[in-house]
Amino acid sequence: MAVPSFKEIKTPMAYGIRRLSQIGVVLGLMVSVGGCVSSGEGPIGFSILMPTDGEARALQQLTTDGQVKIKKPGEIFSGLSDRAERIAQNHAGGICRSSRMRLNYTADVETRKFFKDPNELRKTPFAEILTHKLIVSSSKYFGTGDTKAADYAIRIMTGYAQRDYPALFQDRRYSHTLSSAAQFLFAASIAHTMLLPYEGYPQTDQELVADWLKRKALGPHIKYKDKSKWFGHDGVRGQIKTVNVSGYDVNCCTPAGYESARLQVDNTLMVASILFHDDAAFASALKGYIDLISTARADGSLPYQTARGNAALWYQNLGINVLVMAAEMAANQGVDLYRYEAPSGATLHTAIAFLARAMARPELIFSYAKRNINPWRKGNGIVDPDDHTKQLGQFKIPKLQRNGASFLAWFEPYQRRFPDHPNIKLMQEITAKLVDPKSSQSWNKVSLPYAMHNAKSRGGLFNDYTGTNLSCVFKNLTP
Repeated sequence: MAVPSFKEIKTPMAYGIRRLSQIGVVLGLMVSVGGCVSSGEGPIGFSILMPTDGEARALQQLTTDGQVKIKKPGEIFSGLSDRAERIAQNHAGGICRSSRMRLNYTADVETRKFFKDPNELRKTPFAEILTHKLIVSSSKYFGTGDTKAADYAIRIMTGYAQRDYPALFQDRRYSHTLSSAAQFLFAASIAHTMLLPYEGYPQTDQELVADWLKRKALGPHIKYKDKSKWFGHDGVRGQIKTVNVSGYDVNCCTPAGYESARLQVDNTLMVASILFHDDAAFASALKGYIDLISTARADGSLPYQTARGNAALWYQNLGINVLVMAAEMAANQGVDLYRYEAPSGATLHTAIAFLARAMARPELIFSYAKRNINPWRKGNGIVDPDDHTKQLGQFKIPKLQRNGASFLAWFEPYQRRFPDHPNIKLMQEITAKLVDPKSSQSWNKVSLPYAMHNAKSRGGLFNDYTGTNLSCVFKNLTP
């Protein structure tokens, strides 16, 4: 079955959903007070963080017309509107499949297993797998026209919409809980857009899902506190507490705000702002990127991520995953976040370069990792949770995870946008050294750039932080 073109598909705003009241934010005209703007006229019922006047001026400099606002309502990524058609023309549907996640698309969605109370959608294997199921099924339809895969994705989304789960407000929820909810809603927003051309996606279901996404992504959110006492481009500050977790004394507890969970929530806010043309929410989501990248040190290391002890290298990479997704969505609306500079002078490019160097020489991260904030616990190769010199991420990052997910998926849009950037060659050289082509496990490794013939035969690169199959959406289809 041929996949319909997106060119004649309307955005979710066209399906009779009551529009949110808009405050028509134009950065440079609205300045935050104490870092927050009341939601009296903005997105539903929560206080959103807004760029300061200085940040607003900096963002204006990253546009061609000085206007920081939604320019392409409903268009999440550049080129997505005709991507499915071009995939079909190039017989490249294989890049939209998963190499290892085999789903029975005719099976019922197991509500007993996959539907949880919104305060209990923690970062567990089931939550990760659920997001993967949605990514894999919606991407497969997008690339191959598999209607059974589309029906399966629709059943997942409508099931959650009917139960009104999950939520993005704090209410004593762990950062991991918020991250899981955000990842699922982010993936659902992209899946919803991918499935709009499908004739088997009833308008009533489209309205149900669109209303659910709007209320959840633009509704009550975690309220972030001032983190200046904790973070800065000169490092993670503040007193470290020690608590007993699962029988281990571990360092904690920096407040939620500058880790990947924060940006994952803001990425969900950004995708919804684009789908439902909410300039205030878009500005708030940009603030999330600014806050995180502004902490970067001159060498590109991200303070919170690299303070994670034995998991420091792994979390530097996770931070890059979500930063790249934010930058790609913003770029399609005319805001070049890739050029945004931290006070240290670092950019997202600098963060990627540091990741590559630290993958080759993990000792570069040791001075930051020794803060040992929330390291990986004992098991899965970890013998001593306090030993920050054992950076297992060095070998885990290039390896396909369960369900075929890859935490190098961010490289696909990055390579397409910056094919000649020095980081492309640097990442290619580093992963080549870490991936032994003669190893019996070489099939389980990802060297960069990810070859088109591998993508076609093994499936594309994705993970729960990217919201969709990034090979499917971004890989260059020309030979």
